[in-house]
Amino acid sequence: MTARRRSIPLVVSLSCMLAVAAVGFMGCGGSDDSSDPAVVVVTNTVVVTTNAAPASANVAGTWNGPRNAINFQLNIAQVVDALTGNFSGANGEAGGLSGSVTGDHVVLTLSYTAGALPGYFETWDGHVNAGITDFNGTCTPGNGGAPSAFALHK
Repeated sequence: MTARRRSIPLVVSLSCMLAVAAVGFMGCGGSDDSSDPAVVVVTNTVVVTTNAAPASANVAGTWNGPRNAINFQLNIAQVVDALTGNFSGANGEAGGLSGSVTGDHVVLTLSYTAGALPGYFETWDGHVNAGITDFNGTCTPGNGGAPSAFALHK
């Protein structure tokens, strides 16, 4: 019991000192002098960190270049991260395209409507460079064929 009696006054003393210190930091009232400096007390600081994806590259426009030995032209329109458009190839290939862009990563699906393979589709998966002038990656045929490289320039 003796230990308790000593701890209660210590707790009360510490609480009083904290209260007096807090009032001291808040400043004294009673002065209407507008030249008194303002006192700002910061009670909490919250820092929020997010892992937001980088802004997506603007890949809209006309891209030209080879996939295998066949030259292609892709005309891409972009609304935020969604891509649409059309394409044509040197051997009479033509069709529509759709896809998305996240940062510098671009994924397109080319759906053939003209040429030797109407109904055929391919997935073009690649990245644009920092200047958004080159788009390189891999084309994967929708029929399970062997992947091939593409290199387009804007």
